[in-house]
Amino acid sequence: RVDELLAFQPQGPFWLGGHSSGGVIAYEMAAELLERGHSVAGVIQIDTVTVDDSRRLNVRSVGDVLQLVDAFREISPRAADGLRTAMELDTRLRDVVLATNEAIAAYAPGRHAVPLVYLRASERDPVLDSHAAAWWKALTTASFQSHDVRGNHFTVMEEPHVAEVARLIRDTLTTGRGGARDDLDAG
Repeated sequence: RVDELLAFQPQGPFWLGGHSSGGVIAYEMAAELLERGHSVAGVIQIDTVTVDDSRRLNVRSVGDVLQLVDAFREISPRAADGLRTAMELDTRLRDVVLATNEAIAAYAPGRHAVPLVYLRASERDPVLDSHAAAWWKALTTASFQSHDVRGNHFTVMEEPHVAEVARLIRDTLTTGRGGARDDLDAG
């Protein structure tokens, strides 16, 4: 992925970001960019899971994914139903979800000077680590900011909550800092 990014935009500074497991991928891409001598302005992680989550959940089959989706049904029935249907009908999506979960569970993230901005869904779910922001803060040797945003792991990316996410991303990109303190209580 880094080669594809560099083919599109050969020079930074780079801002990367992702929701859920996408935030893990963005962190690793940023680390690789730094190792190649590129400038990384930061990574925005939106309710990003931890590697520990992926290992604990041990998602290895479509049945495991569907069981996990069902665990989210109570907090986000529409998203859970949509994901369940997509997983049942789309073999490519199934393959990507399974491969992503397997890769994250096997991933051993290093400590890197990757500035992180963590957007944490304020409505915690029964499945994912409620201390994910602190887990990611412990990995970076650069600045770290955390903002609580309304919604849960799924609804944080839906209206009306995604408007707050968009505002925080815009503020972060505009100021380069996100307007928050370097701690876990900003927001």
